Amino acid sequence: MGLASALTTSLTGMTAAETTIDVVGNNLANANTVGFKASDANFATQFLQTISLGAKPSANNGGTDPKQIGLGTLVAEISPDFNQGTISASSNTLDMAIQGEGFFIVQGYGGEQLYTRNGIFSLNGQSQLVTMTGHFLMGYGIDENYNVDTSSGLMPLEIPIGSKEVAEATQNVALEGSLPPTDDVATAGQIIMTETLGNAAFSQPANQGGTAPEVCICEAPVLPGIPATLEAPGAGTGLTAGTTYSYQWVFADGTPTGNLVYGSESGPSNVIEMTPTVADPTVRLNLPDFNRDLYTNPNAELRLYRSDSGGDFELLETFAAYNPDGTDAVLPATYDDEEPLGTDPTRTLDQTENLQGSYTYYTCFKRLDNISRPSVKIEQGLSVDGRIHLYNLPIPEDVGPDPDYWITNEATGEYEMLIYRNTVGNPDDYYLLDTITASRDNPPTFTDNTSDNDLKYPDPINPTTENENVLDFIGPKATDATALVDLITRDGLSTNYKSVFEEGTLDFTGEKGGRTLSTKEFTIEDDTDVSELLGFMKNSLGIVSPPGPDPLHPITKNEGKEPSCNAGCTIEDGQIKVVSNNGIDEAVDLSLTSFQLKATGSDSVQSVDLSFGVDTEANGTSSSTDFIVYDSLGTPLKVRLSFVLEGCDEFHTTYRWYADSADNASSDGVSGLNCGTGLIQFDGEGNYVRAYGSDVVIYRDNTAATSPLQFDLDFGQISGLANSNANVAVSGQDGSAPGTLNSFIIGEDGTIRGIFSNGVTRDLGLLQLARFKNPQGLENKGQNLWAPSVNSGDPIPGNPTQQGLGKVVSGAVELSNTDMSRNLVDLILASTMYRGNARVITTSQELLDELLALNR
Repeated sequence: MGLASALTTSLTGMTAAETTIDVVGNNLANANTVGFKASDANFATQFLQTISLGAKPSANNGGTDPKQIGLGTLVAEISPDFNQGTISASSNTLDMAIQGEGFFIVQGYGGEQLYTRNGIFSLNGQSQLVTMTGHFLMGYGIDENYNVDTSSGLMPLEIPIGSKEVAEATQNVALEGSLPPTDDVATAGQIIMTETLGNAAFSQPANQGGTAPEVCICEAPVLPGIPATLEAPGAGTGLTAGTTYSYQWVFADGTPTGNLVYGSESGPSNVIEMTPTVADPTVRLNLPDFNRDLYTNPNAELRLYRSDSGGDFELLETFAAYNPDGTDAVLPATYDDEEPLGTDPTRTLDQTENLQGSYTYYTCFKRLDNISRPSVKIEQGLSVDGRIHLYNLPIPEDVGPDPDYWITNEATGEYEMLIYRNTVGNPDDYYLLDTITASRDNPPTFTDNTSDNDLKYPDPINPTTENENVLDFIGPKATDATALVDLITRDGLSTNYKSVFEEGTLDFTGEKGGRTLSTKEFTIEDDTDVSELLGFMKNSLGIVSPPGPDPLHPITKNEGKEPSCNAGCTIEDGQIKVVSNNGIDEAVDLSLTSFQLKATGSDSVQSVDLSFGVDTEANGTSSSTDFIVYDSLGTPLKVRLSFVLEGCDEFHTTYRWYADSADNASSDGVSGLNCGTGLIQFDGEGNYVRAYGSDVVIYRDNTAATSPLQFDLDFGQISGLANSNANVAVSGQDGSAPGTLNSFIIGEDGTIRGIFSNGVTRDLGLLQLARFKNPQGLENKGQNLWAPSVNSGDPIPGNPTQQGLGKVVSGAVELSNTDMSRNLVDLILASTMYRGNARVITTSQELLDELLALNR
């Protein structure tokens, strides 16, 4: 048994030696394999043959040890050595080495996770990082904002060189320059105003039935062709003998209407005085023929008045003067006044002097405080000596938003009409002549016998006080509630009016500080009112109304007008008024080309006839500078920054800054050109002290960019010394336009940072490592890959440099940790071990041969 067991025992030794040679050979074969971990073959005794278990010591015996014969060896384990290999620089920037514990996580062909220390990587056709054998390197990707996205789990890492673009939003803008304290403080902003605008929603007196108002010249009647005579045919009359009686007559065109007690009378005839005697107290008058050229009304009449002893001329009798047969002489040749027939003693003759000159008239409707635009001009056309009768005057027509607006009494259809007339000395000025009440069923007529002096100076108590009721040709003024399509202006000096706006698209381009602003678009519909246009203009011009965004440091009001007024766009007494913020560089100007309208249904663009004149000029030292910033998409945004000297005292110099950007746009439409304002102060030595407000906010709601873009102004390098001119410029800003990914770096913490052509850096991904509690328990899958086994423990993933994981060295590889000298010694020992065990077998065989020879 002893020799036989020796054979088998030596055989186990030879087998163990072979295994050692295999392990050492594999180590040496992978001496240049990146990330390779050498292994050691470790042995253990195999079986034992126990001859004696031994005995314990006793009083008579010191004890014996067990007697056991070993029966060979076995390979207990082949243990990989995970000690750190040498880190060697590589020419490939994608190569990585792990300094410390940990493994790269890669994805196997079946989707399983495998692990490796081999850090040789390259990019495949989809810009993904892969191993030499095509396994994906795993880590965390990024979201659309280049933030590492850990919520989506591990995924193949990408480095999309040349195909990825990124922009940097501006966050800081640095300024430098000088803002001196020695110039004029800005106390006034420019004020510009339009002409007075009317409201076409209120109708204008129009020609009644298409027939223009007409004028009739009522000249004074002349004495009869046969002088009036006094005859005394007999006694017994009703007149008082010896009393002097005076007679006058007038022609009248129609019967009295409305409140016109006398109708439309001519001027009175010359006075004829008669004194009857006792012998024959009879007055016989020879009345004149009727003038059919002027009086063609069927109700035309002659009215005879008499005055007793110098009293008032009272109506004595009326005579029909109209002859349908067309003959002129229709009045009696004589009239015998045998008794006082006075039909109405209360009706006395109007002795007002006759008009002499050439006159024109206008009529207007009135209701409450509103007076309409005037009618067309009513011209009498001839120089007159007498009275002027107006007839066929207009009545309110069914036009405008409220056809019955001018009707003051709906039950009777009454309305008020104002009549204006000029004077010989002032033909272009029209004064209120009279106010009459008429109705639709009883159209008005009017006889004018008011002298020029009484018209211009109507107050008998103050005969030098001029008539303040002068005709306003524009009529009811436009207000902020007036529809834009109802805005009208007067065409020259006529009573023709033209619309300012119509439905369509309005392009608005203003000027500010002598610089043309960006064009803004405004849609005009039938219900768009003036207030909407004013708000749009204010926003488009970048006007900031006091107190501004910071009530603790309010914007200064315009002191150029008394009382002081706020910056903004308003309409006052029919005039659109634009009040700029204080300072010359904030002065707003609008020209005839500022408003360009493309009417609905039209292909042409026309300038809107809306002119602005300067009412107050701006003052005050100011300076401005233009620069570019970038939003999150890299879109360049133009910004204009202006500075206005707001105050200067013995302690501080204070400037107000305004930031304007045509790219400022919020979805609610509230934002305008202005995107920020604030104050900056300098001390008595010209040093920058503080800023009240330094943020500029540009809304980008009409784009896919992050909104709003907000950046900070750095005023620290601006001086407040007394230089000759205010001058500020931008010295730098940290935003950038879009750039293409052209390089990258991999940090020790596993972060892959892309470097773009615009200088911006962004995260492209985060490499993940894993470690095991017992890395020797990993299963070698070949191709430098390891897989977890039942004895390795679960992988513990994490970021490099954390949780005991090693750090990543970019541009380097970890060399094989094979120790060639030790492995060569191991190889010698293994071969010696093999030969030794072979010799035991040879010896055992010789002894067996000797044993067999004894039988012979």
